[in-house]
Amino acid sequence: MSSVLIQNGYLLTMNPQDERFFGDVLIQDDRIAQIAPHIDQPGIKSSTPPANSILPGFVQSHIHLCQSLFRSQADDVSLLPWLDTITSWESKYTPEMLYASARLGLAEMIKAGATAVIDMGTLHYQDSVFQAIEESGIRAQAAKL
Repeated sequence: MSSVLIQNGYLLTMNPQDERFFGDVLIQDDRIAQIAPHIDQPGIKSSTPPANSILPGFVQSHIHLCQSLFRSQADDVSLLPWLDTITSWESKYTPEMLYASARLGLAEMIKAGATAVIDMGTLHYQDSVFQAIEESGIRAQAAKL
């Protein structure tokens, strides 16, 4: 059983009472086991958050993982020409390219603090996106268009 103790962070609990306090978070086997003003667990690896804030995971509620590799492309184009451009590029994807695009998008979301995503799907090779999601360990809702 692996355990990590995060100490002296400012906790935003998001519970019904909207409690906020300085305290500790004990994580055991990738699950939050305890949150309290002070947790004493000798022998457990501990750390202090660099910014002293401990927030709930964020939810990215609308993402197109298939478009991660297209970032900054066609930014100055109106909607309909943009859709033509993006869907044209997306139609040229191989399963491996789509997998790479999804992994990039997921890595960025996880690094930014997202613990869940809702992916809008793709026209082809959605199984590549499903594979990247499963491997990442992130919670997700995704579907084949």
